[in-house]
Amino acid sequence: PPTEMKLAPTLVLVTLSTHLGMLSAQKINGWYPCSQQTFASPTTATPGISLSPPGSIESIFGSTLDVSTTLPTNATFAVECAEVTMPLCHDGICKDATNGTVTIFLKRKRSTKPATKSIWLLQGGPGASSVGLEPIMASLNAMPALGGAVDVYTMDHRGTGRSSRLTCSAAQVETSGSPSKGEITVDNFATC
Repeated sequence: PPTEMKLAPTLVLVTLSTHLGMLSAQKINGWYPCSQQTFASPTTATPGISLSPPGSIESIFGSTLDVSTTLPTNATFAVECAEVTMPLCHDGICKDATNGTVTIFLKRKRSTKPATKSIWLLQGGPGASSVGLEPIMASLNAMPALGGAVDVYTMDHRGTGRSSRLTCSAAQVETSGSPSKGEITVDNFATC
């Protein structure tokens, strides 16, 4: 049936309502209006080079989710973007004497009715932004089975897309002569 959706290994759908409470404890620059689609038309990049060309999600998931027919042509939903400041290191994972932070990009499509639930679309990676998930955000928001009462969220993982790039210039980790040969490891965090 059209209300069912199959999941592919590279796409993770997570239903969360308490996750937003965690975000409110972080420094967020506020939600501001933004475009539903990051790119207005497909890029001119050589096929296979771009990590997230606008039409790529349809080619990967075309058999499980037909974006062009699922989204009504007259569908308009409020789209908002924000950036949240998160710690570079979390307790129990690593120690960071400088209390470094990274900026994480968030995008949401608000429901057309009072929402009691949220759906998070997370890129399976590695290293890809959430740009390819934008057509699915619109489709989920417009699905009759959800009744317009679900907020749909996505984000760019740290170091991808519109989120802060992870770098370690103080330790010169990204140079070819570094002990880790350009790879940032947990051991480098304290000096970054």
